[in-house]
Parts: sequence; structure tokens; C-alpha cells
Amino acid sequence: MRHRLPGSSILGPVSDLATVALLLAPLVVAAAITAGLVALAGRVMAWSWYLALVLSPVIYVVWLWVFLVLSGLIVGAIGRRHPKPRFRAIPGQTHVRAVLKDDLGVITAIVCYRRLALVQGLPFIHVISAMPLFFRTVLRAYSPSATIGHGGVSWGVIYDPDLTSIGDQVVIGGGAVVVAHSLSMRPDGGLVYVSA
Repeated sequence: MRHRLPGSSILGPVSDLATVALLLAPLVVAAAITAGLVALAGRVMAWSWYLALVLSPVIYVVWLWVFLVLSGLIVGAIGRRHPKPRFRAIPGQTHVRAVLKDDLGVITAIVCYRRLALVQGLPFIHVISAMPLFFRTVLRAYSPSATIGHGGVSWGVIYDPDLTSIGDQVVIGGGAVVVAHSLSMRPDGGLVYVSA
């Protein structure tokens, strides 16, 4: 179920469009960069359909890496400017503009959790996130920062890498979910966000 705070009728669609743009822009830019690399490789050597088919997993991993890096740059920039709040209570009858004006950190949290949903739905992401080369890159794709010790790895899901410290040689087992925040709705329709 989707909840929307009461407010201007134009701000809702504008907010939705901004969210879609923030989510889709890195996907499209990563695809354009990958297509450019493939076209450049095509100038160096002749491509046949079967070579393209055989190399398609490699092309996908290149696209995935570019997307993760671009996402990390966007989320990092947003998070540095407006970090997630420790506590934020939004009364039920609050106008959307008041929320945006008072605390953009809540918007940062929403952007991070939506980006997490997008990243977790990508094919092959769980396999490459367990590789040391990609582990930090995957976490930074949806979190402003990540504190990870040497040799740390996760087979689970970490919702808030910026609020969680992972020590040296720590292994988070498969199916584990590490969450450092709570978001709940009050009976009056208000929201309460609390983080570690």
C-alpha cells in the first residue's frame, strides 16, 4: 500500500517524476556507456552474432559495474549533503512542502531504500556482491557510505551500510537481514523514522 502525505496536487507527481529520474538515469547512462564500449570494440575487431552472444554475460557485468558506480556517486552526493536523520517524526496532517523544507534527510533515506530495492532486483547481483571486488561497490550503490573491514563479506541484505560497521573478516550469512532503522506509521497517519 502506498501512503502519500497530504499536500499540493502538483508536488506529488513532480516528486514521483524526480524519483523515477533518479532511479532511471544511472540505468540509461550505464547502458549508453556500455553500448559505446561495445561500438568501440566493434571498430577494433569484427563482431559476429555468435561472438556477441558469447560475450553478452561479460557485457552485462560491465553494464552492471558502471550502473553501480554511477548509483554510488549519486547516492553519495545526496547523502553527504543531506544525511539520514537519527529521528524524525512527521505529524499526520503535515503538508509535503513542510517535510521537504524541514528535513531533506528523510528524502535521502527514501532514495536509498528505493535504490536498494532496484539493486536487489538486478540479475546476478547476489553472486557478484559476495566477491570482494564488488562488495563495497554494491553497498555504495544504495548507501552514502559503507564501513567495511578487510575481508568482510555478506550473503545477506544490509539495509543501512552507512549506519552499520562491518569488522575485519566478518561473514554475514545467507538470508540474514541487517537493518539499522525503523519506519512506522502512527494512527493519525503520521510517520516516525528512527535510525541507529
